[in-house]
Amino acid sequence: MGKVTGAKDSVIPLGDVITVQFKEPTRLVNGYVPLATEQDRGQLRIATAEAQKAIANNFRTVLFTWNRRETYAAYLAAVTAGAQAQRGNPFG
Repeated sequence: MGKVTGAKDSVIPLGDVITVQFKEPTRLVNGYVPLATEQDRGQLRIATAEAQKAIANNFRTVLFTWNRRETYAAYLAAVTAGAQAQRGNPFG
């Protein structure tokens, strides 16, 4: 997993994922899939623009453009199934 300017070789064990959040990409706004771990627990409770920036800047977040929406859907399905198999319900 990784980003253009971020941690391209980051490995996050699915067993460490406590929740899978997501925002679908649109023509105007990039989408993302952050894999939240215990280190992100405080950020999960805050629903502000600053929290959105923190999610987007987190190295455990994968960003997707509108043109990559099919990849986004496949990635979200795969990571959700993997996290669910490892730990139960990945949506908290």
